[in-house]
Amino acid sequence: MTALPSYLHSFDLYSIMNSDSTWSKDLLRLLVQQGPIPKHVGFIMDGNRRYGKEDKMPLEKILEFCFATGIQAVTVYAFSLANFRRSAEEIKAVMVLLKVCLARLLQDGGVAERFEVKLRICGNKSLLRAETVEDLEHAERLLAKNTKCVLNICLAYGSRHEITSSVKAAVMTGHGVPLPRQDMIETLEDTMSTAGCPPLDFLIRTSGTSRLSDFMLWQCHEATDIVILEKNWPELKHWDFTQVLGQ
Repeated sequence: MTALPSYLHSFDLYSIMNSDSTWSKDLLRLLVQQGPIPKHVGFIMDGNRRYGKEDKMPLEKILEFCFATGIQAVTVYAFSLANFRRSAEEIKAVMVLLKVCLARLLQDGGVAERFEVKLRICGNKSLLRAETVEDLEHAERLLAKNTKCVLNICLAYGSRHEITSSVKAAVMTGHGVPLPRQDMIETLEDTMSTAGCPPLDFLIRTSGTSRLSDFMLWQCHEATDIVILEKNWPELKHWDFTQVLGQ
């Protein structure tokens, strides 16, 4: 447990709640560190289209807060299989935004460098444009040697597809012979996109929508706290996230 400085016991709560300044962020991080720190957090970043293009809480700020707090793995739902039903213009806009996010992640002194973040792309890459796949795999290669933290970006992803693929892999492992139940569970976990990550502690969805939308159905089936926040993703502040982790 990290000691909370004495001068922080008397602060303006309203200022903390409505600020994303460095000092408020550091204070909230210290508050979270007073209790058990989750090891793995997942995000369904919902509400971007309803809120508009302005992003007051870009992804790298959330990642920085998570990794600085001591969270080992973060998984984000960037683009689902169902999202391919959107217009070509919307899909292109998401991929452009993804490219910008990757550039921010990889820049000198960025989140990946400071926290030694390994990147994994989870999903069916064959559905993506060759240029996008090249950018993703380049980023994965650059960060492959990092071992301290993990960022899973779920892209062209659907949990049912992931589970189906894992079952097929398990069948191949057994060479057609049924595996014992425990061996089957372990084989499935070892072939999931998030294999090697700690169990999912929190699944957080913004925009007030109460559904999983085919995201991490296997990973959140046992002991995951599912939290629905009313705010849209771009409206999210460090205070909102701190309240969730403080549970």
